[in-house]
Amino acid sequence: MHESRLTADLLAQMGLHRTGTITGVRLRVGALAAVSPAALRHGIAAGAQERWGRAPHVEVEVGDDPAERGALSVMLLSVTVEG
Repeated sequence: MHESRLTADLLAQMGLHRTGTITGVRLRVGALAAVSPAALRHGIAAGAQERWGRAPHVEVEVGDDPAERGALSVMLLSVTVEG
């Protein structure tokens, strides 16, 4: 359930950057975020396919330092748009 809510929020953020076709997305999952990178990849790809007719390449970086800033969060790092 946690990943599905995050996925919805991330798709909404991606939509703000949608001036063409979204072909790629980079995310960062903090070391303490308790989120499955695979579930995020799948959710973003499936959600984008459903909303915009195309699943982007989804890259997920996973933090390994519990003391770093953002260790509890999932961040949208970049959105690649073509067209």
